[in-house]
Amino acid sequence: MAKYDGNVSDKSPGKQLTKGKLAPSPRADGKLEMKMSMYGSSQLVDPYNVNQGVSNYTYAAGTSPIDNARVKSDQVNSGTNIPVTSNVKSWNAYASPFDSRSINSLNTETSAWETAAGSSKRLPNVSATDTLTDRLAKLDIKLDGLMVNTGKGSDDAGTDYSGSTTGTVGAVGANRFARVVNYFDTSALDTNNEGALLQDKKVVAASRLSLSPLYRIAATAGAINLSSDRTNTLPNLTTTNNQYVYYSRNTTLPTNGSVPILPAPLFYTQGTIPSPSVSMTDNSLTVYTSQLAGGKTVSASGKWADDYANADSISAKDSVTGNTATVASGLSASSGKDFSVKLSSGAVSGALNLGTGSTLVGTHTITNTITQPSVKLANGQTINTGKTGTGVFTVNVIDDSNLADVSITKSAVSVVA
Repeated sequence: MAKYDGNVSDKSPGKQLTKGKLAPSPRADGKLEMKMSMYGSSQLVDPYNVNQGVSNYTYAAGTSPIDNARVKSDQVNSGTNIPVTSNVKSWNAYASPFDSRSINSLNTETSAWETAAGSSKRLPNVSATDTLTDRLAKLDIKLDGLMVNTGKGSDDAGTDYSGSTTGTVGAVGANRFARVVNYFDTSALDTNNEGALLQDKKVVAASRLSLSPLYRIAATAGAINLSSDRTNTLPNLTTTNNQYVYYSRNTTLPTNGSVPILPAPLFYTQGTIPSPSVSMTDNSLTVYTSQLAGGKTVSASGKWADDYANADSISAKDSVTGNTATVASGLSASSGKDFSVKLSSGAVSGALNLGTGSTLVGTHTITNTITQPSVKLANGQTINTGKTGTGVFTVNVIDDSNLADVSITKSAVSVVA
């Protein structure tokens, strides 16, 4: 098996599905049937080579007598065939990470050698080459939320999203990317009790599939070391290493037995929650003191946007007085993403106090800040983003209390020299 160079009909690049792995079994029982040929010393190029072994001697790899037993070219087909059926069960299906969502699907690339169930689409690769092992899902936290682990992925209602494929916000089920493909069709067997090699691979029916997604973190994408990368923690926004889900377990055979699935990891990157944004209707506003006299107010309006949460907190602050206004105390904001700031002179209920007298007159810089709340995802996790968006506008307050009316009279003056 150490010398196994891949199945002759393996169309994957570099025979990555079968090269260097335990040979896939075409048998209905999932076992390996190995054919051995026995040769006499007279059929070898060097008949004495096999007799050069020394009892209890350990040979370096590739240097033992059996490694150097060369069969004569005209004797290759003259050995004595001895069929041997191994008791070791091999694999006949492999995990093929694949996005099953039809909306916002990540299926952007194709792979002819991996066509399954009439669809050749599959996830992109970390290394941008056609490999099974470096699959990459680029999740958008606004639309997809976070990956959810079985037992940890439930909301207050007790809903488990670990198997979700429909894309519930805040809960991305690992099974959304789980596709297992048959290498042989063991549902129909020939006279040798073997299934046919599939050119168009078939997806293993869900009723026959027992798939276990295990969460891992790898220091380097593609370089997986299960002994050192093992972890049971959920992927999160603060983890800097490349994260992946490792699919493994068994597939049920037509004989009701089971064999292991050739596993494959799925790497993914987690998008971040974007910062909110703020824009003002007017970046500069001129206000007269008479407009603010007697408890009157002037409003400045704007818009805010946050693609993730609507329950943000909004505040406005005056650069001159340091006074602030929040929702219900000088500032109003709607779920339609419109807001307005009421400006006043002195303490007026429901308005931002710009001061009185000399403090009032002059230029005020008003900073509006949108702060994202702690976002609770559908899987029960809480994310403290700490992200804010700001919008700035200036208010020029002019004292019009001492303005006088000025009239100009035209006259003609005649000068006589």
